[in-house]
Amino acid sequence: MVVEIQKRAQAQAEAVSQSVDKNLFETTQ
Repeated sequence: MVVEIQKRAQAQAEAVSQSVDKNLFETTQ
């Protein structure tokens, strides 16, 4: 279903944003 795809895409986007934030945090220290 479309909802499943949307949930999966949102979860992936959140994981990517979290890893980017972590990388930025590590590089600024």
